[in-house]
Amino acid sequence: MTHIPELDQNCYFATGPRLRAIGWLESGKEFEIGSVDGEFLDRLKAHLHDPFGLVDFCGSHVCSLCAGAFAPHGNCELIVPTEEVCYVAPALIAHYVEAHRYRPPAAFIEALVNCPPQKSASYMARIAPFLNELNNVA
Repeated sequence: MTHIPELDQNCYFATGPRLRAIGWLESGKEFEIGSVDGEFLDRLKAHLHDPFGLVDFCGSHVCSLCAGAFAPHGNCELIVPTEEVCYVAPALIAHYVEAHRYRPPAAFIEALVNCPPQKSASYMARIAPFLNELNNVA
């Protein structure tokens, strides 16, 4: 996986002025450390259970922060739309939060807690204005 700076408009598989990258961590690159509340972590895991996706498979993301051959990996992205921006994070974001104490930006935490369930009618209505940007391959 390639490191993408926090809140960058290049979101691994798409780019656009209203897209924001979250949690694209890489060994050797600094990231925010801190605690998150249980509600956020529960909601994060719920959203990752069956996330909405535009890309079937962009390749496996391996946690470069873990040592060894059995480092966790993920193969999808988490898309969290708000009224103003759409956040795109790797599936490993929950692992980063739990195992490496990664603390996402407050705006993302608030957006995720307030995001409708993935693939619900409310979610689909909220993501609709971003579909052109999400289909704009980086």
